[in-house]
Amino acid sequence: MKLEDFVGMPLPDRNDIIWKEADAFYDIGMYAITKTGLKREEYHSVVEHIHDKQHIITAIVNLAFSCELYLKSMLSTAKGHRLRTLYKKQCNTIKELIKFELIDKDIVKNDVEFYKQLAKISSAFPNWRYYYEKLNTNDIDTINLDLFYLMVFSNCLHMLDVFFDSGKYGITNK
Repeated sequence: MKLEDFVGMPLPDRNDIIWKEADAFYDIGMYAITKTGLKREEYHSVVEHIHDKQHIITAIVNLAFSCELYLKSMLSTAKGHRLRTLYKKQCNTIKELIKFELIDKDIVKNDVEFYKQLAKISSAFPNWRYYYEKLNTNDIDTINLDLFYLMVFSNCLHMLDVFFDSGKYGITNK
């Protein structure tokens, strides 16, 4: 699939108030990423760094919540925090645009890997906002995630704004 294949595909209505709040959480999350001091190779397994690197939890919670809000802003009604569930409720145009962006940028190789990675970050917000409750339990490994993928997924959602910009690329609101 190429970007040109999206010409003429309809976009859902978007709640701009929710979208702008998503942008704010995204901005804070991306700022927190810069403050973590993580090296690129450390992004893939953040649990082992949460005590020696500050801002990791802030980055994860804010980026995950921004993803939730971006996805909810394009749905007429939505409840819950699971990104995979919210993604599945999107119209085909949005689902395909997100997959296209991540496959086109070689973040994931195919649909199977896309869904596998999405499943890994799907519960990031509910799991990480109260991470400290899991510290002295065997559950700490269950919240480990690939911060790089969460960052790229949130950036992909953030960048969808360009497609809502007055029908740019020939993609229009229904």
